[in-house]
Amino acid sequence: VTTSTVSIAFSINPTPTTAAPTPTWESDDVISVYSDAYTTNIASNLNPGWGQGTAMSEIEIAGNNTMEYANLDYQGLEYPETDVSAMGYLHIDYFTIDATALEFFLITNGVDGTDETAYDIAASESFATGQWVSLDMPLTFYSDAGQDLTKAFQFKTEGNGTVYLDNLYFFNSG
Repeated sequence: VTTSTVSIAFSINPTPTTAAPTPTWESDDVISVYSDAYTTNIASNLNPGWGQGTAMSEIEIAGNNTMEYANLDYQGLEYPETDVSAMGYLHIDYFTIDATALEFFLITNGVDGTDETAYDIAASESFATGQWVSLDMPLTFYSDAGQDLTKAFQFKTEGNGTVYLDNLYFFNSG
């Protein structure tokens, strides 16, 4: 009797092969921060130096620009101070195969500095891995936490693993 041990090594490519879903909202109903679907985007800094360990890259997936956050701990995104109080929702599309923690923050200028509130995506019913997920967060979630929606100016994403983000925009459901 002969016994042999065989080792098989493989890796799973975490990069999606299809682009995020194309938004269907009319541009008049949207304040687009980051999306190829809209001609005007307000993002001014996709990778601010906040001391994060995340490796941020902008990559192309199926002809669509997408943000990749590898080894996510936290990552910021800046845009000019914007009044989003007339909007009803904040939309993001995300994709991950290995994240187990994922939170999304809207950051606003407040009376005593900045205010931020975390929307815990990983704890929500829509959290999924291995597919693009479209998430619409009601802006009342942030305003009810005391944030001044007339002074939105940053996003922050916290979590782990590798996460892809696209189509970050505020919209009014009309």
